[in-house]
Amino acid sequence: MRPVVCIADVMQNAWEKERDRRAAARSAGEQPKEPRWLIPLCGKLANVLVVGGGGCGKTRIITKVLVVLFTAFWGPRGCLRTAYSNKAARGIGGKTCFKIAKIIPQRTHFLGLRVTDDEEQKALERVWVPAGALVKDEFSQEPGPMENALCLRAAYARAPTYGFDASTYAARGRSFGDLPIAVTCGDELQLPPVPDTSSLLAPTEGRSREHRCGVEIFRDQTWVFRLTTAFRFTGHDSQCAILEMMRKPGGCSLTAAQWKELQATDVAREATLQGTEAYAHCSYAWSSVCVGQAERSRTSAKMAGATLFVIPAQDHICDRTAREIRDLELAKLALQHPNMNDMNHLPGIALLHVGMEVRCTLTLHQTEVPPDTVGTVQWIDLHPDDRAGAAEHGAPLRLLTRFPKAVAIKIGGCDKQFLPPKPCARHASARACADCPDCKFFKGVFLVEPVDAAVGSKPRAWKIEVQDGNGNAYDLKGYRRQVPLTTTRACTLFTVQGATTHDGLIFHWVFPNRISKEARWLATYVALSRTPSLQLLRSIGMTRKIRELIEQGPPVGVIHRFAELFDEKLQMSDKLAAELLQKHGWV
Repeated sequence: MRPVVCIADVMQNAWEKERDRRAAARSAGEQPKEPRWLIPLCGKLANVLVVGGGGCGKTRIITKVLVVLFTAFWGPRGCLRTAYSNKAARGIGGKTCFKIAKIIPQRTHFLGLRVTDDEEQKALERVWVPAGALVKDEFSQEPGPMENALCLRAAYARAPTYGFDASTYAARGRSFGDLPIAVTCGDELQLPPVPDTSSLLAPTEGRSREHRCGVEIFRDQTWVFRLTTAFRFTGHDSQCAILEMMRKPGGCSLTAAQWKELQATDVAREATLQGTEAYAHCSYAWSSVCVGQAERSRTSAKMAGATLFVIPAQDHICDRTAREIRDLELAKLALQHPNMNDMNHLPGIALLHVGMEVRCTLTLHQTEVPPDTVGTVQWIDLHPDDRAGAAEHGAPLRLLTRFPKAVAIKIGGCDKQFLPPKPCARHASARACADCPDCKFFKGVFLVEPVDAAVGSKPRAWKIEVQDGNGNAYDLKGYRRQVPLTTTRACTLFTVQGATTHDGLIFHWVFPNRISKEARWLATYVALSRTPSLQLLRSIGMTRKIRELIEQGPPVGVIHRFAELFDEKLQMSDKLAAELLQKHGWV
């Protein structure tokens, strides 16, 4: 209620001012065309930062309150919703920062942010000119240069229409092209971007000019609010108390009862995996995620009574001779590399069956199928070499020797016709009839073909280091071709950040040796705050080292940096909100 009442109050004042201006114009005999918006689309009203731990209602405030409020005043295109990752953006019904800024990740430097032609300018204007509000979620994932890029591109988009001076894009109170309202949500105690030095809360010394500008834009907040009530956690256990204890600076010890509850989630102790078929496998380490992908795919096929097709990727190693590749089995080592992100987001082994819920790992359609789009496999068009005898092949697992021609998936909530309809016998000579029950229409069905790059992009070479069984290391470079689909039931911790795993979570407590203690603590906090209760959590490897991580307390650098930037505004904002709640009778 506190952030909402402050935003509503400043918008109410702006609306009354605009109402009086229009009334005065009519009294003076002027009959201007009434604009659709109720408040002018240019002129900063407020920048608002809303922070809070997992499950405190940030997403609900965005989707159920702020979006409704902003669209009521500025129309259906009046509220832009965005986040750095596709998963987080889709969680609030928005698009990624790259999408609304009309850039690719390689263009976040100042030179790359320039508008290249009229077509790009028009594309930017279509997004930003009708908007009166911007809502950004999961700011902890966003690098500093991206904040700068988003703000500058908004200025370029809005400058011609509103007479905005783009050179002042980062000035106090002028951010995002003088957009009236900008709301940023998230939790400072979440996983930072990679590398963590690019975080909005990281020190700016020695960083790029783009990063420093991004941090200055981020700190330009009118009000800052912290939400403390946890709505996600519904279990009658110590989960909420443990998470509150973890957030205390300096650390705090678990009680014997709390540690016992956490140990009870470990499958090596009291917990069982029976009834966890719908649980998601998750880990910080890709090696564990790969195990989870295989296990969840097999379980899904078994429950569906379907054949699970095994589709190996095709890697072309371009910096080794054919003899080296054969004798050293380098192609096999590349296939075994667990981190899918290192391989241009294409899995080494695709495991698919009809009826399986999958997610796309690449952009397959510029507007309708971005990364992390979820769909259900409808059919798999096998290659003729694999199709022979497929009907008689009753094995639950089948290795394909060639890529399938395509995998058809039905995208949830999508009504677009990607495929032509199939008319029945009566309408074969004409066209398929929408009213005919026998004519087949394929709403939301998209054909996914084997690819080596996202749609509209050129193939990029991957570069990795692999080791054989004797410990010999090899640097490899090459290209991969694969079906860009994988199960939705196994993912890295970065993917579930900001989401609630209502069905349950199986978490592998494995961390790479190279990551810091602070990053391990953040990963631990994120993992423990995903499920609504500890009863829905299964742990693999809940050892005493995890207890030590829990008790060490949050990263000092992040806490101090956030306090340095926003402590005074937190106190001022709470005081103002209390007065406004009383003024408007919201208490």
